[in-house]
Amino acid sequence: MKTYLLFVLVLWASRTVAQGILHGTAVAAIRTPSEIVVAADSKEVNGDGSANTNLVCKIRQIGDMFFTVNAMNSQSATGFDAFQIIEGAARAKGTLDQILTRSIDALRTPLENAVNYVRTNNPSEFEKNFTKHDALGVMIFGVENGDIVLCSVTFAANGSPEKPVSISIVRYCCPGPDCHGGNALSLVGPNETATFEFQKANPEYWKADLVALSRSFVESQIKADPADCGPPIDIVRLTKNGPEWIARKKECLPPVNP
Repeated sequence: MKTYLLFVLVLWASRTVAQGILHGTAVAAIRTPSEIVVAADSKEVNGDGSANTNLVCKIRQIGDMFFTVNAMNSQSATGFDAFQIIEGAARAKGTLDQILTRSIDALRTPLENAVNYVRTNNPSEFEKNFTKHDALGVMIFGVENGDIVLCSVTFAANGSPEKPVSISIVRYCCPGPDCHGGNALSLVGPNETATFEFQKANPEYWKADLVALSRSFVESQIKADPADCGPPIDIVRLTKNGPEWIARKKECLPPVNP
């Protein structure tokens, strides 16, 4: 069966910009025609490389839509917060495509401002991190019209320490023309070696137990780079019958109504 790497790698060196930026993420998203499984770690890293003590809910659910964010998820100096922006776009309802389009439109300018702030205030860190890595990555997924949908978007910073940055966007969705055979794999992690080793060891990933495989990838990133990724691991599985949380830390559970 043919397969397609929807969003092959987003690699982010997490010991980076000391400008109020929070980042550090390991995510595996695997889609076949019958299911989507997404797993994510819980650790967040401060811009100076120190661990943030809060456990982060990296897989968010708004109604029937789910999403994850990687790379620069927030920056205090400019007030940029990718999770908050996407949640706002999702609450306006609509199809997954409409939510994705609104999210892209809402993220572009605030992200551009945040990256330009780093460029102006710390050119060496900008060059180190934003010229070699995408500034932001977003995955949105859910069940719609009886089909399971996984979309991935990368936001790249085009510019230099001397010139203002503009953001370019690449968008992939499965099912669709980007997804031959109905299979898609999206791996996000700070350790490049561990990511390539995982891909090499799982060339026919769509035949595996997707829950076990996604968990294994995040565990491999935690083992390879514990400074940037950490437990617990949250995992959600979507089929045409709806979502099932395989693992979800208590900090991410919805409030219980009296």
